Amino acid sequence: MKKCLSCAAPISGEGWTCVCGAAPTTIGGTLCFAPLAVGSGAGYSTEWYMRLAALESGHYWFTARNELITALARSYLPTSGRYMEIGCGTGCVLAALGAAFPGWEVVATELHPEGLSVAGSRIDRTASLIQMDACDIPFRNEFSMIGAFDVIEHIPDDVRAVSEMSAALKSGGMLLITVPQHEALWSAYDVASKHCRRYSRRSLTALLERAGLTVVATTSFVSLALPLLWWVRLRDRRKDPVNFDPVAELELPSWQNRLLTTVMRIEARLRSFGLPLTFGGSLVVAARKP
Repeated sequence: MKKCLSCAAPISGEGWTCVCGAAPTTIGGTLCFAPLAVGSGAGYSTEWYMRLAALESGHYWFTARNELITALARSYLPTSGRYMEIGCGTGCVLAALGAAFPGWEVVATELHPEGLSVAGSRIDRTASLIQMDACDIPFRNEFSMIGAFDVIEHIPDDVRAVSEMSAALKSGGMLLITVPQHEALWSAYDVASKHCRRYSRRSLTALLERAGLTVVATTSFVSLALPLLWWVRLRDRRKDPVNFDPVAELELPSWQNRLLTTVMRIEARLRSFGLPLTFGGSLVVAARKP
């Protein structure tokens, strides 16, 4: 069901014009439900998105994260349905899930249109691209799955954002979330990346349960390389976050990327054997709406 963000009434039919007369703005052919955020300077530049998109392919972290998210989706989701990704960024996960689930109908959202333009160029399938604030989602009881991958740590009111995601899910629908883990890893990287917080397993579970969701799977990510990550973040604490470049932090020599790729493959194998991984740089959670 489509929801009017002005009067909260349901909207029927093909368009988005409510009986109250309200309708989203269209900017450059994109439906914008939070137009005041466009050009506000609160997001990342187009250049930042392009740099990120260029390094994601073959990067150990993005590759391993995509494989883990896809495996979780295959465990809990049907082969067809409606999927919405919150904060799709450059479309890295969107493209991987689209290839794994060609029967899904996809809605990709971003607060900042710069990301949507890059994501749209990477998707080999038809998807609806909309500009939207995760704290004000214009859907109710609509999606079989919602994904928010390294997104909610950027949102000041994460309680409202997760509540909105829960409301947009169908009964029995799944929310997949990845977040940075361990407050002790906080550094200039988090500040420059515009994070509001890092999460513990307990705090994220409590957040999801508060939104009426039931956690069905939880695992940490970048567990075997956590000592290296810890050392890097301790080093980053001494750096000036104003001049810190978080994308440059991800640019690795090819030998180091190959080594870490091997480490992540070993980690994935351990996870497939049922080994509980409770510590890591990131946390991955699947939660179901009753």
